[in-house]
Amino acid sequence: MEDKIIVPNALEKLKADLSIPTEEKEIPVVASVQAHTTDELTDNMEDEPIGLPSQKLLTPELLESEVSIAIGMIDFTQHNIFRVAVKYKSKNKLKNTFGENAVERAEMLKDGGVAKDSMSEEDKAILRVQKKIDEVVQGLPFSDEESKVLRPLLERYIVANNGKLPENFFAYLGLIQIFGGRLLNVLML
Repeated sequence: MEDKIIVPNALEKLKADLSIPTEEKEIPVVASVQAHTTDELTDNMEDEPIGLPSQKLLTPELLESEVSIAIGMIDFTQHNIFRVAVKYKSKNKLKNTFGENAVERAEMLKDGGVAKDSMSEEDKAILRVQKKIDEVVQGLPFSDEESKVLRPLLERYIVANNGKLPENFFAYLGLIQIFGGRLLNVLML
């Protein structure tokens, strides 16, 4: 299995946004920002101005951008941590079930190195396990539904921080990714 780091769309947008120079200007003031979802998590939200009197109020576009960046960063972190866990777990499962060369055999079978009609029963079993592993890896990024659940929570968090993701938010994500990776390495020994 080749390790690939998948960068969510929000991070690509952030990268593009950061490459464009910006001019100094104040954030426009708006009376209120409507919630983006209507599920039970936002039913209790009232239409009220966002921000404290001493804070600048947010535009819906700015809030949406900050929320998208936060979801992208959280998704990127969790995806990379769990991808490493799946990699170790799958190698162990294949080796323990089918023997030492099962990982290499799975890669060869996955890449079409053996015709389906000439596969042994063990090859077919290895291929089924590899298919399940691939499905788990493909399911790691947040689904739209999972992002929807996070959105109103992050909106409130960002509003409470004057319309910005706090600097420590990124520090915590970085620490989680480093510690999570090390923890997985230790647990997989």
